[in-house]
Amino acid sequence: MASCQDVSLAKSGCPKFDGQIGMVGADIWISFLLAGVLLFSTPWTAGASANPAQMSSQHTADSTVIVGDDWSPFNESQLTPLLPWEIVWLLEEAQDRLRNRSHLPLALEMARTMARYTSVVYCKDENIMAWNCSRCNERAAAFSTFSTIEDAAWDLKAYTGWSPSLPGIVVAFRGTDSHSVGNWVENMRYWRTDFKVPYPGADGSKVHTGFFSSYNFSNLQPNVSTAVGAMLEQHPGADVYIMGHSMGAAVATICAIDVKFTFDLPRERVHLYTFGSPRVGNDVFARFVSTQIRDSIRVTHNRDIVPAWPPMWVGFHHLPTEIWVIDIGFAHVVGVCDDTGEDPMCHNSVCFLGFCTSIADHLLYMGEIMGRGYPEC
Repeated sequence: MASCQDVSLAKSGCPKFDGQIGMVGADIWISFLLAGVLLFSTPWTAGASANPAQMSSQHTADSTVIVGDDWSPFNESQLTPLLPWEIVWLLEEAQDRLRNRSHLPLALEMARTMARYTSVVYCKDENIMAWNCSRCNERAAAFSTFSTIEDAAWDLKAYTGWSPSLPGIVVAFRGTDSHSVGNWVENMRYWRTDFKVPYPGADGSKVHTGFFSSYNFSNLQPNVSTAVGAMLEQHPGADVYIMGHSMGAAVATICAIDVKFTFDLPRERVHLYTFGSPRVGNDVFARFVSTQIRDSIRVTHNRDIVPAWPPMWVGFHHLPTEIWVIDIGFAHVVGVCDDTGEDPMCHNSVCFLGFCTSIADHLLYMGEIMGRGYPEC
C-alpha cells in the first residue's frame, strides 16, 4: 500500500487510494519471480543511495539530472524495485539526444509547466474560472481562463484559456478519478484498435473507439472548438498547447489532431503534452500524429501502471517522444527516449518485467498532484 512519505506533499494534500496499489491479479507471482532472478544476476543499488549533496540543480543540454526546490522530491511507491547501476545509460544517451534535438531542452522545461497546468484541471470549476486555486500560481500564474467544460455523463472535464507567459492557448483535460483507475486499467486489457481515424492522410490509422468517442461525441469537441476558435480570433497566429493526464491524455491526443485539422494549423503551432497516457491507437496512428504535430511529448513516471495498457500485442502503439522520469532518492533522472514511441530502455524496460503496477506513480507527475487533493484545490 502506497503512502505519503514526503512531508511537503503530505501538507499539500496527498491523494487517497482505494487499496488497489501494487501488483494486479496473477501478475504478483510473476513479478516476484522475475525480481528474484534479477536480484541475483544484476548489480543493483537502492534508490535512496543517491546523495543530494553531490548533485547540483541543473536542467541543460549537458545534464538530465534534475534536482530543485521548485520540484519537490517524491518516491511514494513502496513497491518501486531497486534500480540497477546500468541506469546511467539514461544520462549518457539522453545527453546525446538532447544535443541532437535542438528543441528538446525547451520541451523538457515546458513539460514541467504543462504538468502544473494539467494538475489545475482537477480543481473546482469556480476556482479555475477565477484562477485563484492553490495550484494557479508559479509556473501557471497570470492566466486568463476562457471556459471550463464538463460532461457528467461521460465523466469528462476540461478547461481552456490564454497564457501570456507561453504565450499561447491552453486546453487541459482531466483524467479518470483516482478511485477508479484500477478498474479502468483492468478494462483496458480487453480493448482493441477498432476505429478508423477520419482525417486526411490517416489511412490505416486506428484508435480505440472509446477514446475517439469521449472527445467527439461528448460536450468536449464543440465547446473546445468554440473556445479555441474565439481565442485564435483574439490572438491571430497563436500556438495551441493541448495537454492531459490519464484518460485525459488520450482525449488530449484526439483533440490535438482535431484542432490541427479544424483550424488548418501548421504542425509547428500545435503542441501536445501528456502525462501517464495509455496507448491510444496503432503504430500507423502514432506515426500519423508525429507527422501532424511537431512537439508531441509523452511523460511517464517510474512504474506507472497506465502507460503499460492497452497492450502492444492487441495492436496498440505509443506516441513518441517519451520522457521517462525516475525518482532516485532526492534526485529525478530524466531519460529522453527514442523516436519509436516504444523504447525498450525507457518505461517499457520495467513493464516487460511485470513491474508497471503502481497507481501511486500515476497520480504524481513532475511534483504535481494529478488529482483533486485533500482538501480539494
